[in-house]
Amino acid sequence: MKKALKYIIILAVSAVLTLLYGYTVGGEYTVWLAFAVFTVSTIISAFFDRKPSNERLLWRIVEIVATAGIVIMLSFHFYGEFNAIASSTVIERFEAKALYGDTRRVDTCRVWFITPEGNEELAVNYDFGFTDEELEVFPYHGGRVIIEECEGTFGAKFYRYVGPAE
Repeated sequence: MKKALKYIIILAVSAVLTLLYGYTVGGEYTVWLAFAVFTVSTIISAFFDRKPSNERLLWRIVEIVATAGIVIMLSFHFYGEFNAIASSTVIERFEAKALYGDTRRVDTCRVWFITPEGNEELAVNYDFGFTDEELEVFPYHGGRVIIEECEGTFGAKFYRYVGPAE
């Protein structure tokens, strides 16, 4: 139970730290936020593992650093998802050429596309709800799609897939 409690506390503190950063500083996920999450995760892990043990010191250090690394990845994913899902403002809507598209579940799709500036980007839509007809015309290589450039809750830009271009 103590080990599970340690991980719950690490995740809760990291989530609060990530949201606090997003609402106060905002913008893209930065190295400074990753460093802060790493430091907090390491300190909490070290606090819970402070009793002498028969385990080798190197193994304990590897476990602490690995835990902190996993928490950074979760924090990065959480920051991006919360930025996109919580609320957003549409900046621009445009038509683009799809490079590749896939569906993860029935209601989620991802499309890699070329922006008007010529960059390769990823657009995601979590509320798509595919019908059989839409799955047949889902944009694969070379298809035309409608994309919305949005600004999320924390001010970071992201792209949302709207649907195939007519």
